[in-house]
Amino acid sequence: MEGKPVADSLTARGFTIFLLRYRLLKTNDNFLYTADKKSGLPKDNRLQLVKETLRPFIIEDAKAAVRYVRIHAAEYGIQKNHIGFMGFSAGGMVASLIATEYDSSSRPDFVAPIYGAFEDEIKVPKDAPPIFLAMASDDNVVGTEGAFRFYTAWLKANKNVELHVFEKGGHGFGGLKKNLPVDHWISIFYYWLQGEGFVK
Repeated sequence: MEGKPVADSLTARGFTIFLLRYRLLKTNDNFLYTADKKSGLPKDNRLQLVKETLRPFIIEDAKAAVRYVRIHAAEYGIQKNHIGFMGFSAGGMVASLIATEYDSSSRPDFVAPIYGAFEDEIKVPKDAPPIFLAMASDDNVVGTEGAFRFYTAWLKANKNVELHVFEKGGHGFGGLKKNLPVDHWISIFYYWLQGEGFVK
């Protein structure tokens, strides 16, 4: 849901945006990474079930998206070495997965998991892409521990990483206007891209 307004904001800055519809399991919960309540499993077990069942498909969808954009880069008038991957909440987990489990044809040039859910164990590739992380301290859906864990893993591996934790903003701030400092995260992201050499 966050993709469209953020895409509009970035398009206005000159970006070419593609929205990925990746595979999910049917759920009655607000949190996308829980399985259908009808399974009768406790929530933690449902989350594990979804990770085990859906994870390979999510990674393949993300890889296919990067490959498609890179193969068709000339058609869209974009540079094939300036292809990034951004995701929000559950999509943030998709972004974090493609940041760690790509191959030579599907490596994103930069990744931005925004208030994403993260795995417990994070393996940093040798050619890991630069990472931009943003979230709010009062996020009561995924919390802040995962983002700090991801940031620390990249930092220890001497890879480019930047983390912004806003005091307020909750979960799902995306392109919403909240009249808070978190409203400016997209501008901060843009300046980060400049610093990384992806924007002139």
